[in-house]
Amino acid sequence: MLIMSSGLLIAQEKIALEQIEFPTSELKFESTMFNYGTIEAGEIVQTVYTFTNTGTEPIVITNAKGSCGCTVPDWPKEPIAAGETGQFVVRFDSKNKLGMQSKRVTITANTEPAITYLTITGEVIKSAQAVKEVLIEKPVQRLRDINSSDVTLYPNPTSEILNVNLNNLKDRSADVFIYNLTGQLIDKQYIDRADGGEITFDVSQYESGLYTVSIKAENLNRIAKQVSIVTD
Repeated sequence: MLIMSSGLLIAQEKIALEQIEFPTSELKFESTMFNYGTIEAGEIVQTVYTFTNTGTEPIVITNAKGSCGCTVPDWPKEPIAAGETGQFVVRFDSKNKLGMQSKRVTITANTEPAITYLTITGEVIKSAQAVKEVLIEKPVQRLRDINSSDVTLYPNPTSEILNVNLNNLKDRSADVFIYNLTGQLIDKQYIDRADGGEITFDVSQYESGLYTVSIKAENLNRIAKQVSIVTD
C-alpha cells in the first residue's frame, strides 16, 4: 500500500511540476471520441484527432500514452502557439483482436485539468481471406503507414459535396468508407487509379454532425479522419 501511495504521489507531483513550468492554456479537439467503423482482423488503422490551442499561451504536450500496447499515439513535440492547430495520430493494431474495441489515450499537457482523454472505438471482424484459409499459415504482410498529409477531405466543414483526395498517392486504388459516430456504415466508394486519386461524395442528405472517413489505400495501412457535415 505504501509503495502504491508513493507512486501515486510521485505522479501527482510530476503533473504539478509540469503545470508550474508552463502557464496553462486551453486545448480543444474537434471530438475526443472517434469511431473508425469496421476493420478486418490484423489490420492497422491510424485515427487522426485534430485540435486547436484556444487559449493565450503555447500548448506543451509532455506525454501521451495508450491504454495498451496495441494503441500507440504520435503527437507534436514542439509547442503549439495560441490559435494554431495540431494533430494526434493514434495507431491501433488489431492483431489478435476480435469484436467491439474501445481504447483510450491519456494526454498530459499544460491545461486545466492537466489530463485529457481520447477514446477510439470500432469493430474488428474476421477477414474473408482468414475464413477461407483458417488452417493455412502464411507470412504476415508488413504494410507501411499512410501519411496523414496524403489524405485531404475538403471542404471541411461541408454541406453538399465532400471531396476525398489522395494527394501523393494517385498511383494507388483505394476503398473509401463513411461511418457515423456510432460506427454505422453510411456510404462506400472505390477510387480507381484512373480517377487520379480523387473521388466525391454527395452528402447533401446526411444529418448534420461528425463523420469518419476511412481510407484503405492499396498496399498501405488504413487511415481514418473526421469530417464535419452541416446540412439544413
